[in-house]
Amino acid sequence: MNKENKPKLILLAGPSGAGKTSVEDYLVSQYGVHPLMFITTRKQREDDNPNLFKHVSIEEYEARQKKEQFIFSFGSHDNRYAVNYDEINCMIKLEKDMSLTISYKNYYKILESKIVKLIDIQLIVLTMHDLYNCIIERLLFRNSSLSSEEIMNRVKYAFHEHEQYFDDISRQALCTIFTDNCTVEETRSLVSSIVYPEGKILKLRRK
Repeated sequence: MNKENKPKLILLAGPSGAGKTSVEDYLVSQYGVHPLMFITTRKQREDDNPNLFKHVSIEEYEARQKKEQFIFSFGSHDNRYAVNYDEINCMIKLEKDMSLTISYKNYYKILESKIVKLIDIQLIVLTMHDLYNCIIERLLFRNSSLSSEEIMNRVKYAFHEHEQYFDDISRQALCTIFTDNCTVEETRSLVSSIVYPEGKILKLRRK
């Protein structure tokens, strides 16, 4: 299978609040991209999209993992994330492009999976110059009852991940966009022009 014939897996990597979900929604609506669903053990949030997250118990997650249902798995304890092998394999058979929003470090987990030979990975990094305030704003938007300690722990984690992975992952990405320098429309337009430089013709099945 030539690279040109492989379906794309568009990876939108970056910290919380960088605009990954907004860009993914645009790619889905304008280019027919299929957003992969996360199977997760973390607690459900008010703004979770039920089409993108399936919340399961740790016991169910581990049972599925033992049956090798996951193509890749991230996290630990009560914050685990995975993507079903059957879902991504079905999209490959349909020659349908896919998308996934991830943190920086999870990119390397995906590279270790056996599926990479069958897809064309398109990595886009979305980040912000003002990480501190943007992350806090996003956290409070999701949960206004978070304590100061919880907020600072999450901010510290985000900064640690940024310092550890950003330089390397940016070198591997098709582009890095600082979304606090762009409007939402500009970010969407830039990503789509890079992923689909000549546009995209949706394949329609004949009735």
